[in-house]
Amino acid sequence: MGLIIMFWNLFAGMRSGEKIGRNPWGGATFEWYTPSPPPLLNFDIEPDVERNPYSFKGVERDE
Repeated sequence: MGLIIMFWNLFAGMRSGEKIGRNPWGGATFEWYTPSPPPLLNFDIEPDVERNPYSFKGVERDE
């Protein structure tokens, strides 16, 4: 029964779910800079590594 509910929610979300941006949570780590679907080498340009993953200064959340 749990799997039926899970797949129902999955298909309902795929069919009528709301589209979101690349960084909906305002994360500062590299996985939020990769476009979806990711390119062959994961990044179009080399990412900026001047800050640590816990520095959220300058990170903007997509609506």
